[in-house]
This record gives sequence, structure tokens and C-alpha cells, in this order.
Amino acid sequence: MAVEDALGVALALYRQPALVVDWRDRALPPDVELLLRVACREQAALQQARQRSGMSEDEAVEAAVFGVQQLLFGPRADAYRVLGGSIDSSQSQLRQH
Repeated sequence: MAVEDALGVALALYRQPALVVDWRDRALPPDVELLLRVACREQAALQQARQRSGMSEDEAVEAAVFGVQQLLFGPRADAYRVLGGSIDSSQSQLRQH
């Protein structure tokens, strides 16, 4: 599993919460949309998360929600980050998130 995408980072943070400090100030990893879809229990995204992680559906959702909380809603998060994007994100991407 690639730790470099948002779901991989969320799973790593869930397994080792001490890593949160290292990730809060980094740019968001790619594919935040998949992470959000897992947190919302979208079936296709959940299936992908379960295949990648070996976790149960509930544990994958818990890990995704934890990842969203830690990556997007950190103490220094700006308005773009809270929406799962950056200043370079398109308006449609921000609305999607």
C-alpha cells in the first residue's frame, strides 16, 4: 500500500498516531477524494480500502475519519486544507470535497 496517497497516510496515522505531528504541516497527499469517500462509507471506496488495508469495513471507516480529522482539520489548517485542497485546487474540486 502506498503511504504517499491520502488513504495510505490515513491508515498509517491510524496505526501509529504519533506520526500525526509529522504530517500536519506537509502538503496534503494526493487523492483526498478517495479518503473522503471512505469516511462517508461509499461502497466502491470502502471495497478499495478493504482490499488495500486488510481491515474490516468499520475499521477502514474509522481510520479514514481519523485521517480526515488529523490531516484536514489540524490547528493550522487554512480554508483550502479544510476542504481537502490547496490554493491551486479548482473550484469544482473544492465543491466536490
